[in-house]
Amino acid sequence: MLRQKPGTDKYLSCNIFSDDITKKDILRNSEFCIDLIQPEISIDKTQTHRYPFHKDYVEILKTLRVANFPFVVNETTYSVNFTGLEKIDVNKTPLLLPIKDNEELLEFTLSNLSSNDVMTIANVTVLDDRSSSPESLRKICNKYGAIYVRVDYDTPYFNFSMLNNIGVYLYNKLGFSEAIFWNADLWTPDKETVPNLISKYHYYKESGTRLCGAKLLYPESGFCELLDKDRTYKELAQDFHMTMEDIAEMDPLGKVQFAGGSFKVLTEYLENQHPICGSPYHFGRFLKRDEKAVNIDRETRFVTGAFQIVDIPTFIEVGGFCPSLSCSMQDVDLCLRFWESFNKVTLLAKDIHLFHGESVILSSKLEKESESLKHKSGAAKDKLVSDDVLYSMLWNFDFFSGRLPA
Repeated sequence: MLRQKPGTDKYLSCNIFSDDITKKDILRNSEFCIDLIQPEISIDKTQTHRYPFHKDYVEILKTLRVANFPFVVNETTYSVNFTGLEKIDVNKTPLLLPIKDNEELLEFTLSNLSSNDVMTIANVTVLDDRSSSPESLRKICNKYGAIYVRVDYDTPYFNFSMLNNIGVYLYNKLGFSEAIFWNADLWTPDKETVPNLISKYHYYKESGTRLCGAKLLYPESGFCELLDKDRTYKELAQDFHMTMEDIAEMDPLGKVQFAGGSFKVLTEYLENQHPICGSPYHFGRFLKRDEKAVNIDRETRFVTGAFQIVDIPTFIEVGGFCPSLSCSMQDVDLCLRFWESFNKVTLLAKDIHLFHGESVILSSKLEKESESLKHKSGAAKDKLVSDDVLYSMLWNFDFFSGRLPA
């Protein structure tokens, strides 16, 4: 719905890919600095009553007329410093890892990738969002042979979308055709998994897939010393409105966290208490990894942004990650735009998985160090609400009209 309004595309699609910077410009030295400007929008907190809810979509469906809605417009300048460019190998797949602070987490994740030989097949690229100790992160990157990219900008929240868009910007300019998005709290269980995921992606690409995700599990007990089991159970109990005892009885560690994306209509939406009609949810959560329903490669509506392999030309063609969906919903939005342009999204789940901390289950020590994993500041909470409303205005009409089933 919102994309049909004249003038909105520049806020909903990433426009940094179309400048005239060349590969030669970037590789002239081992470092390359550039300012990238991206227009973005968010909802106006003082005008929340003017954004559409369920009752409003009934009227929109009848009249096919869309009102003009109030947005706060911001033109953000991203000052980017690409370093260690001499480490880039044309035979390796780009792997983009955004993070802010959390040195201990970065150390563990890069150690996991290195010990499982991922560095030998991937250009691991750390995208540092304004960390307070950049030299510490750069030192960790150098230790493991990762490429370090510093990104500075003036908004109070972590823009996951633009960090990854900036990573794609680099590798597109250098002529790469695919990229991996990899969360800072994502880990491989062994040396075979990542090469197999890349191989599976190439196999399904031959039949029209341009974006793949993977089955994600909660890490097994003892896998990572940064994980706090008691806090894990407490957070899961809060998130899913269950008791700690119920969570403990399910014993979620080592079980499925994500095995495909689907949608459901929330009662809160029908009661005009929540903006999103087709609310995304993780299929298969808490099932055993080898249960038939979650142990199959299949096409799916969306895959979580914690792990995605994408075709770079298609990613750019559909607009990249929506720059105005900075904190949430950008992964679902991206997958729907892939489907909308007749490009398949496929889940890789047959006898293969990755471990994902899912942010909530990292230790309280890490949480105190930074808000980059859990959006807890007032500004970030406001942006989460804004992302929900903006996403609803992008896709509710498609669900409500039956164009996309929920």
